[in-house]
Amino acid sequence: MAYLVLNHHGFLSIRFRVKVAGKLIQCCEGTKIRAKKSGDTFIPDDPRAFEALEKWVRDITHEIDAGEFSYLRHFPQGNKAKLFKPGGPRVFRDHAEEWLKKKAPPELRLSTHQSYTSITNFYLIPLFGDSPLFQFSESVDRITEALKKKLVDQKASPRTMKYTFVVLRMMLKTAKIDFPIPRFSGANRRRPLAFCTEAERDLYLCTVDPFYEPWFFIQFHTGMRPSEQLALREKNFDFAYKRIEVYNAIVRGEEGPTKTDGGQRTIDMEPGVEAALFRWMKIRKKIKADHDLFFCRPNGLPLDQEYLSKHVWHKWMKKADLRRREMYSTRHTFATIALTQGRSPAWVAQTMGDRIETVLKNYFHFLPDLGKVVNRSPQPDKRHP
Repeated sequence: MAYLVLNHHGFLSIRFRVKVAGKLIQCCEGTKIRAKKSGDTFIPDDPRAFEALEKWVRDITHEIDAGEFSYLRHFPQGNKAKLFKPGGPRVFRDHAEEWLKKKAPPELRLSTHQSYTSITNFYLIPLFGDSPLFQFSESVDRITEALKKKLVDQKASPRTMKYTFVVLRMMLKTAKIDFPIPRFSGANRRRPLAFCTEAERDLYLCTVDPFYEPWFFIQFHTGMRPSEQLALREKNFDFAYKRIEVYNAIVRGEEGPTKTDGGQRTIDMEPGVEAALFRWMKIRKKIKADHDLFFCRPNGLPLDQEYLSKHVWHKWMKKADLRRREMYSTRHTFATIALTQGRSPAWVAQTMGDRIETVLKNYFHFLPDLGKVVNRSPQPDKRHP
């Protein structure tokens, strides 16, 4: 059904609803006929033009009821004309796939592009794939609630919820649609640092498979990111001057620069680390590999973070009867132990490839103060006093 309304400029408009791609949308097309409203009656400035307009509205109503309505015949330059032109309205799936292609490497890092792709394929396309893009500007509340419900049903964390809406907003921005990001309780909340005490660290190193012991010894005693350690080659080690040069990282199989500019650094090769390197070099000589990476699996294939985390780190944490923590906790362990032993924040920051401000922000509880620790030292796991 079509009917007349008076806009705030005093002109009459035709309002009606029509289906597009199976979705019912509301249209409002303006006219050049001025009028005033008295109760439920319009008093037009031009009665003859108003009569013709009323007949036009009746014709539109009849065509909509009969299923014969043609938007382009009545409004070839109308507000919604693009939706009715050959090819139909652009749907979200097509726009999302095109956006992901534009964001492919080298535009973005491979790991970032993979994150965007997984969010899109797992959450967004199954829910909005066939929806016309115009709906995202007309039904913001409904779309927001639908996506929130899906994320909750999938037991997504607040951080993942916010990240999903950020990706959706970036996609729609290229379609000139402003989509707000709702607030999520806990999305910006920092997780407590997970680290091991010296006793837990030593217990793990005594328990882990001897093949991987040098890898984890170096991680625990240098604070390197796993991605940085994966990219090491023999040329990165200077045994004469006791130094390790770090300037690359491998993330999801892609080698590139370190996470930050400060990540490209020189690490002091302390005696324990040097001994661990020599232990690994004896093992490495017996392995045939078709790459020059320093670390590898027993079969010669390159290591990766997913393999180490799933098949080595968590497996031996469980065998050592230690509380579950992520493999990245080796980095936090290095920082907390170094600071409680009296190392300066500047030395810790340089070794880890972080800014001093970041070290102070994350680990200030472990800074000595006149020979005493500001906060108590990390306590060992209750199962291992």
